[in-house]
Amino acid sequence: MVLACVNEGRFLRKFNFTLITLIPNVPHPVEITQFRPITLCTTTTKLVAKLLAERLKLVLGTIVSKSQSAFVPNRLITDNILLVYEVHHFIKLKKMGKKGFMSIKLDMQKAYDRIEWSFFRLMMTQLHFPDKWISLIMLYIESVSYSLLINGDQVGYFKPGRGFRQGIPSLLIYSLFVRKDLSHSLMKQSPEGYYQA
Repeated sequence: MVLACVNEGRFLRKFNFTLITLIPNVPHPVEITQFRPITLCTTTTKLVAKLLAERLKLVLGTIVSKSQSAFVPNRLITDNILLVYEVHHFIKLKKMGKKGFMSIKLDMQKAYDRIEWSFFRLMMTQLHFPDKWISLIMLYIESVSYSLLINGDQVGYFKPGRGFRQGIPSLLIYSLFVRKDLSHSLMKQSPEGYYQA
């Protein structure tokens, strides 16, 4: 059944259903801020997501630029911390000369809630992914639906129009593609290219 979902897209709409419930952060909550929302999806959905992510890992090294280190085997995310420290140190010590430098700190923590699906499809097309793969990934993303779980009862039904569920491998894909597009956009804006040192 899981392989039929991954290889042919069958059953995916049926299993891609998610419940949203609130978990208390304190023993006796009285305000809504004392709860945190979590999503409950089926095991089938998680297995499909894991299989898609494992297949994507086979080509990640060719898609992701060498300046990105997260999610790619044999690259350490801690390299980013060292790089940022060195860039910050260089900018801080740069006191003279006509050429100025700057760094930009971006908070992409909640960006997965706002990503447009059409942009995501366009990025996969530009990276020359096969049409079958793009269709499968988009089916996985667009077929999600939600209901609220309140006091043990399922309430309401709605479908999102953009964004990704937090914590699933499509967030990995989104993170890579959006960062890649952002890097390319910055390179186009800079007459001397991106990352000077």
